Amino acid sequence: MWRLKVSEGGGPGLRSVNNFLGRAVWEFDPDHGTPEERAEVDRVRREFTERRFEKRESQDLLMRMQYAKQKHLQVDLPAIKPVDSAEVTEETILTSLRRALSQHSSLQAHDGHWAGDFSGLMFIMPILIFALHVTGTLDTVLSTEHRREICRYIYNHQACKHQFYSHCRRFWCFCRLVYMPMSYLYGKKFVGPITPTILAIREEVYSVPYHEIDWNKARDACAKVLENHPDSETYYRHRSKGSWTLSTADNGWSVSDCTAEALKALLLLSKFSPNLVGDPIKGERLYDAVDCLLSFMNKDGTFSTYECKRTTSLLEVLNPSETFLNIIVDYPSVECTSSVLQALIMFKELYPGYRKEEIAKCVKNASKFIEDKQRKDGSWFGTWGICFTYGTFFGVKGLIASGRTYENSTSLRKACNFLLSKQLSTGGWGETYLSCETEAYVEATGPHAVNTAWAMLALIYAGQVERDPAPLYHAAKELINMQLETGEFPQQEHVGCSNCSIYFNYGNYRNLFPIWALGEFRRRLLAKN
Repeated sequence: MWRLKVSEGGGPGLRSVNNFLGRAVWEFDPDHGTPEERAEVDRVRREFTERRFEKRESQDLLMRMQYAKQKHLQVDLPAIKPVDSAEVTEETILTSLRRALSQHSSLQAHDGHWAGDFSGLMFIMPILIFALHVTGTLDTVLSTEHRREICRYIYNHQACKHQFYSHCRRFWCFCRLVYMPMSYLYGKKFVGPITPTILAIREEVYSVPYHEIDWNKARDACAKVLENHPDSETYYRHRSKGSWTLSTADNGWSVSDCTAEALKALLLLSKFSPNLVGDPIKGERLYDAVDCLLSFMNKDGTFSTYECKRTTSLLEVLNPSETFLNIIVDYPSVECTSSVLQALIMFKELYPGYRKEEIAKCVKNASKFIEDKQRKDGSWFGTWGICFTYGTFFGVKGLIASGRTYENSTSLRKACNFLLSKQLSTGGWGETYLSCETEAYVEATGPHAVNTAWAMLALIYAGQVERDPAPLYHAAKELINMQLETGEFPQQEHVGCSNCSIYFNYGNYRNLFPIWALGEFRRRLLAKN
């Protein structure tokens, strides 16, 4: 039976620079669990497979089963399901929040983080399998149980139908990590072992016998088959000192908005009593974070993801993929720019003297970029989430932080009108991945808890509670009624995306954003009353 290990390592193949803090590893133990627990795991697996076309996410059920056993948590507060908006009161919202927070806190690992499934990216695991196969290390690295689960995962997610020179150091980091090993293998003319499996794949992939292929003509046809890091400058890496990554410190790839959001959290926590949250982080480390953020700034005051924008978009002509859009350049986005903008403004309020002029210039340019990127209908396109609901949430937050208000900003008024125009009759918001592909808002067939929370938060921060709270009462009713018996909110369709064609799951969003939205709504109601 599988069990989740947190901050413990995972065999001789794993290394860590910070004692595996935040590292989650699934380990198979043939003797683990009672017969009843194993039977329950088999039931959950079987039901997921049977319903895989309706519910594509595992919901991290095995982790939740493990934590429920370890922590013996039960939700004592009864669920309240308001029939209409008039039944949504401060007490109703508080009960919902207590149920959600009780359950969500039980999912916190002992080292302080929340583990979560990051599924949806179907092309990463096959690349690992290919590499292990051609290097002859498949059996060494992957146990029989790991291979069984890999096959199960692939099956469960199968669709139901179906010249100039530029050095690659200037490419987006993800693109570099693909191009450089490919170029090395090509330069070495490396050929893996020709096995029966390889021969069968050749027969399946190509429409003519492999030895008859004219590769000069076939390339396009083939593509259509459906502290600072050591030696960072040598490998063209951006600085990482003072940053946070998308996952753990062992990852090593600093990210602008991850660093900004972590900095915001630390600055907010510094306002609480140390008796509640522990001693605040040292000022020197905050300065390191700000230094790192400012190092991410593009020449026009905008922010990309892992690095500054290093080259022109003209290089997208080198994009070898027919699936992924804009993979050569690390483009600036509203989300990253907004996150950094908010963090620097919050930092400036507490530490007004540090790099004052540079921060002021950054705030001015970043807020102008956000205003300029707004669409005519009042929305912002989301680069890293689905899609206009997500982008508009960050656009509004960034402008509010920089001093704009509903009264003095045409951009904010347009944004609020856009969101209100997309509210469903039931009170929520729902947007599909097709918005990313078509670059036009595509409404889902029903509400999504995370989309609803993003829209609520944008409206709340733009002053909707003070103007007319009725749409927010309607939305709060929707969220509270979506809440499960466990206190959590439902796992629905993917809300993460990138490159307009890659969709994935942020497992903790289902709880974090609804809790945030309901909590902020209640706080504003209390302040108003």
